[in-house]
Amino acid sequence: MPGETSTATLELPGQSSVQMAGLVSARFRRGMLPLAAGTALCVALSAPLADFLLERHDLAHRGQAYASDLAQQIAAQEAGKSALAEDDARAVLQVIAAALQERGTEDIVRVEVLDARGGEIAALNSREANWPLVWTGAPLAAGASRLGAVRVAIGEPEWIERDLLLLGVFGGLGLVLGLALYFFPLRLFREEDLVLLFARRSVRAAEEERLRLSRDLHDGLGQTLGTAAVALVRLNARLGPSPEAADTARLIDGALDELRHIALGLRPPSLVDLGLGAAVGALARDAERTGLAATVQIEELPPLDPELELTCFRLAQEALSNLVSHAEAKSFRLTLARQGAMLALEVHDDGRGFSPASGMGLGLVGARERASRLAGHFSVESAPGKGTTFRALLPLQVGNP
Repeated sequence: MPGETSTATLELPGQSSVQMAGLVSARFRRGMLPLAAGTALCVALSAPLADFLLERHDLAHRGQAYASDLAQQIAAQEAGKSALAEDDARAVLQVIAAALQERGTEDIVRVEVLDARGGEIAALNSREANWPLVWTGAPLAAGASRLGAVRVAIGEPEWIERDLLLLGVFGGLGLVLGLALYFFPLRLFREEDLVLLFARRSVRAAEEERLRLSRDLHDGLGQTLGTAAVALVRLNARLGPSPEAADTARLIDGALDELRHIALGLRPPSLVDLGLGAAVGALARDAERTGLAATVQIEELPPLDPELELTCFRLAQEALSNLVSHAEAKSFRLTLARQGAMLALEVHDDGRGFSPASGMGLGLVGARERASRLAGHFSVESAPGKGTTFRALLPLQVGNP
């Protein structure tokens, strides 16, 4: 509706392709072996099981047809009787033998004729029994009288041999597929882990380079400017004060302050000496000195991994730097606390905000990459005139591949 302003959120997923590979790799190692074994087993059993079920259905259909046909022949011979008796056995066997001779004994194993009570009247084995057998039956009736039932056992001699052959062929195929499913992706994930290791080491190398630059600035340019300031004081004492000398002294002092600020940004001594909470609090106080009203809530934190501390410090530094430089805010709120297995950092201001859809600067890209290397999550929520909120969630347990 007109006049409404929606708040847009720029999600900067911590799980970049590199870090996601590391997460999937860890889960892969824990769960891929059962998955690969299950896949191999399913492939190995698929064809034999399908053949077994189809053959059983076919044999049952053929046995049912044969039993029905045989029941009709016996019923026709025993027409006029209300029940079968033992003295009917010879005649029934003759009918069964004639039917088997006509049909052949390749699949029929045994034929049984039962009376109305279930007692066996006659039975005939056509060949040696084999496993598995499929038993089927059909009612034996003459008119409205139920004389009994005909039961037929039917089987195929090559049934099991064929299924065993299929099991061997598809078992080998399943084994190959399972091994490929396990080892090939694992190799890819291990290569991605090497990329992740390289990314983490590159961050450490960058921080070591920052430390070296800070030390060089302090020991080199800093001492040179300090020596120049002392020489200027001596020159003033010898020749007397002058406006030019005073201006030069102010320039040297300004250069020393700027140099000190740069060196502290490159190497935060408070992080090493006081810990993450105090270092982030110091950043908030520096931002507060620019005229901003600050609300800072920093909980007591457990001992943290140095890489986690440095990453969180740099994220807070980036958020507060954007706040001071671009937000045009009057106040901000900073919170740093533990949330379960995660370390949560949030910086919210009441500034002019911006539209995340317009893109993000290099600072936010760098913040996202820093969070991603620790399997963390970094997001920016903002809208014109609604302020900006930076959020970061970093796992307390940092892996060391």
